[in-house]
This record gives sequence, C-alpha cells and structure tokens, in this order.
Amino acid sequence: MTGDYHLDRVVREARLRASADRRYQHELRRHARASRHRQGSGGARPALASDTGTGPHSNPTTLEPSMFTALAEDFTLACGQVLRNRFVKAAMSEQLADRRGQATPVLEDLYRRWARGGAALLITGNAMVDGTQLSEPYNLVAERASSLEGLSALAAAAHDGEARIWLQLNHPGRQSSRVVSSRPVAPSAVPMGMLPAMFAQPRVLDESQIRDIIHRFARSARLAADAGFDGVQVHAAHGYLLNQFLSPFTNRRTDRWGGSLSNRSRLLLEVIEAIQQIAPAGFVVGVKLNSADFQRGGFSEEESMTVVSYLEAAGIDLLEVSGGTYEAPAMLSTKPASTREREAYFFDYVSAVRSTTRLPVMLTGGLRTPAAMEAVVTSGTVDLVGLARPLTLVPDLPRRVLSGEAQIAVPTPPVPKGTLQLLSETPWYVHQMRRLGQGREPQPVGRLRALAQDARRNLGWRLTRTAFRRGRTRTGLENSLSVPRQGRPRSSSPPEHSRSIDS
Repeated sequence: MTGDYHLDRVVREARLRASADRRYQHELRRHARASRHRQGSGGARPALASDTGTGPHSNPTTLEPSMFTALAEDFTLACGQVLRNRFVKAAMSEQLADRRGQATPVLEDLYRRWARGGAALLITGNAMVDGTQLSEPYNLVAERASSLEGLSALAAAAHDGEARIWLQLNHPGRQSSRVVSSRPVAPSAVPMGMLPAMFAQPRVLDESQIRDIIHRFARSARLAADAGFDGVQVHAAHGYLLNQFLSPFTNRRTDRWGGSLSNRSRLLLEVIEAIQQIAPAGFVVGVKLNSADFQRGGFSEEESMTVVSYLEAAGIDLLEVSGGTYEAPAMLSTKPASTREREAYFFDYVSAVRSTTRLPVMLTGGLRTPAAMEAVVTSGTVDLVGLARPLTLVPDLPRRVLSGEAQIAVPTPPVPKGTLQLLSETPWYVHQMRRLGQGREPQPVGRLRALAQDARRNLGWRLTRTAFRRGRTRTGLENSLSVPRQGRPRSSSPPEHSRSIDS
C-alpha cells in the first residue's frame, strides 16, 4: 500500500494548495473592496496574505514566471492555429459517456476544469468512429448526427476556459474486450496473446469493410468540425486498429493493405487524406504514432521513422509520439535508466526523429517536473509537452507551472507490474476523472477497489445494452407482425445511419 500512502500525501498537498489559493483570492477581493473605499478616505492598504508570509505566493519553492519562458511561449501550427502555451492535455480514456456513447455533463465539467487549468490544448480520450466497435464501456462515440449536441457542449466547455480542443478518433480493432464486443475485427486473425478469455478471436476485414472504416473516420471528423472542435487527432498507436495495420506482427495480409511498409501504412494515409478532404480551413489533423510496439516482430523504430516521413508528406499538423500496446504497455512504465533520468519515456526516439522531419512534435509520457518540461522545449527537440495522468491529480498543473511553482512534481503512483498493472491502470484514473467532473478532488483508492468498481460499472453497462437490444428486437418483431405483409417496404440494405461492420 506504499503507493496509496504516497498518493494520499500528494492529494493532501494539492488540497492544501487549493485552500491557500482560495484564501489568497479572498484577500485579493478584500483588498479591492478596501481600495475602492479608500479612494475618498486616504486610508492605508490592508495587508495581503502574501505580505504576512501566509499566502501561496510566499512559498520559498516558487520562482518568477520568467524561469519558464519556453513553456509560456505560444506556438503556431502550419494550418494557422495558435496555441497560447506549450502545454497539452494528452488523451486518456475517460469512460464518462453514457451507454449510447453520448457526451455527459460530467464529461463536459471535467474538460471545463482542465481548460481552466492552463493547458493551451485539450485532446479528448478516444472517440469511437463505430458504435459497434468500442474499446471500453462508456466510450464516447462520434458516429451519427445525434451525437452533435453532446459534442458541441463538450467543445464549448473547453472554449469556456479559453483552450483549444481536438477530438481523438479511434477504432480499437482486436483490442476490444468481450465485455463490449464478441466480434472484433483486425487486419489479420491474430488473437490477443494476453488473457485470451477476455478477447475474442478477431475477424479479418475485407476490402469493402476497410473502405467503410476510412469513411467512418472522415464522417467523425466532419461531426467534430460541425460541433466546434478545433481539430482531430488520429490514433495510430497503442495497438489499436491503425497501429495493427502498421505492425507486421498483427498485419499478415498479402494484398495491397499488407506486406511492405508502404502497404501497411496505406490505411493510415488514406484516413488522413479522407479527413483533409472534408476539413474546413484551419481545422487541425494530428496523428498519435508509436515509436515502436516493443513486441518481437512488431512495428519497429526504424519503420516508425519512415512512417513519420510519410506523414510529413501527407501534410499533417502535429505528431504525438508514444509507444507500446496492450500486450507490451510501454506507455505505462518507465524505460531504461538513461531515459528515466530524463523523465520522458520516448525522448531518445524523439531526438532521432527531430533530425529527420520538420513536423511539430509533441512528447507525452513520464514528464513530471517543470525543470524537465522546460528543458525538452528549450532544447528544440520537443515543441509541445503532453500531460495526461498528472492532470487527474493536479488538474491545474500547467497554470501552476506557468505561475512559477518550480518544485511541483506529480509522480505516477507505483503499481505492480504485469497483468495487474494493465488491468488496474485505466480504472484507477477513470475514478479520478469522474471525481473531477463531479466537482470533487482526487481520491486515492486501492487498485483492487478500483478494479471492483470498474467491474460493477461494466456489468451495468452490459446488462443495460443487452436489455436495450432485446427490447429493440421485440419492438421490431411486434411492428413487423402488425403490418400487412404486402404493405411492408422492402430494402436490400439497412439505412445509412445504422450500417456497421457487424450489420
């Protein structure tokens, strides 16, 4: 329980800082009222908390904001979009949509809170392009016009805090558990090597289904633009479908979608092209790419650097670097000692990529201290700093760093390695994000407790979806029995809005 004790201390300190901030803001308001009253009386200025050594600005660990000038600089993307500083809230799977995949008020309030925390850009957790192919229960789905209202509210919540917001688009492929899909799809019928009872054997995609997936990415991007998002990020990392096509370990096709690296890159590049064709002016198209899969026979660093050159030629606006898959979760653990000393998990790879491309690069993973964040930007190796898990514990971390708090460090809570790490990582952080969206503070809980809570939610999601489908089937049967056989319209295919791979 050492990890929980450590997190308890981190959260207590965060709450104390928040309380000190509230006291300081109260003193500022009192000072303003006294100043207005003093204009006609010539009275003396009342002392601020910081004057007496009790406010947050008297903390000896703070520095002047000028110490972090690189992080505070704005950044202009090739499409003309301007980010007001170098901080980005990177994507995490929030699992805070409703059972239909619609955005909820809790999800909106979570992003409103992050937007007010100082990051220039917020990238949502993976929004599914196909509602029948989910990564986890309660995923956000950007598939139909009915999603527009919720997506618009989510974009507006970020803009309320003066932050940009991009929708991350994703398709899980074979990384879809049996809880949400008994018929996952993949480039080839390669089963998941971990916990086979949790993942069904994937079905091989045919040409028409691959074309349908390209269309779905473009349609979801169009919905994002219509909803007011500033851009999209295409998720081609962490072992999801686009990464599966890139990897020779999971892509064993012999047609135009497999074999050579150029063929394995075809789906990703055609998805980007389809989105660019429907994107309005100034709308960003970014990509999240693995530096490597860290699997024997998988997507390698050398291949990744070649794909970066393809992406530069395709004209994307931003490259985010990550690594690993469900089976080799490098994105959840530290790397060898030389990289760990620099904090950033994938810094070595980014350093190599920087010499071969002019694409703006965002680095996510491992950065915990302002000094390290400033250093990677000052060096010119990284353009934008991605923060994900730290923002579930200190949602206003960017604002605190930019205001000069030099000693802020939000370590990732230590967890057991292996299967328990992978199973408990997302539920633990989902618990924190739900609390933030409800207006509460983070709350350390045991990993097993987080898993139990997650299992209960997943069971409720599954039972509700099953009941809904049965009710829909029963209603459809009753309607068909009540309509004369000759008068019933006939159609050779389902309507466009309900067509999916499973249908």
